[in-house]
Amino acid sequence: MSKEIEEWFIKEFWPNYPGKFCGRGKGSRGIALRHMLKIKPDADERVRILDNLKAQVRAHSQKPPEQRNYWKIGETYVYNRLWNDEIESVMEAKQAQKLSICSVDNCTSPVHGSSFSMCTDHVPSDWDDRLRQAWKETGLDRKSKTMRADCLAYITKLGYGKYIG
Repeated sequence: MSKEIEEWFIKEFWPNYPGKFCGRGKGSRGIALRHMLKIKPDADERVRILDNLKAQVRAHSQKPPEQRNYWKIGETYVYNRLWNDEIESVMEAKQAQKLSICSVDNCTSPVHGSSFSMCTDHVPSDWDDRLRQAWKETGLDRKSKTMRADCLAYITKLGYGKYIG
């Protein structure tokens, strides 16, 4: 079986791996092959791996250049089984292209969707108002670097801390 995997890897997988998207090339074919041999994908899994790789390359190619990130080198792609990553659709990429900036003063966060004028942090809702009120009443600062310890001290003060490990 390892001979089949090696042949598939050299003839199909590696030629389709996009070195042009990597910062310094594809990386080491030998190391990537060694990782793939440890994974031992069967025939169906090899088809899925190659199909997902091609779909990821297509999706990445359709993004505008300023939204493209560098790809991991081949051995990292194989070791981390990145063919299982979610494939971004062309629609998501086009939508991201049309993002505008939040209308709240001094906020530079992107607005998701053409029907919004504020980012997700500033869209008003009843839930947000109740949550803000709860934070205000507890006196905890959710942006504090000691947030976890502050919350633990607060619930301990209320008598619930004994249940936390």
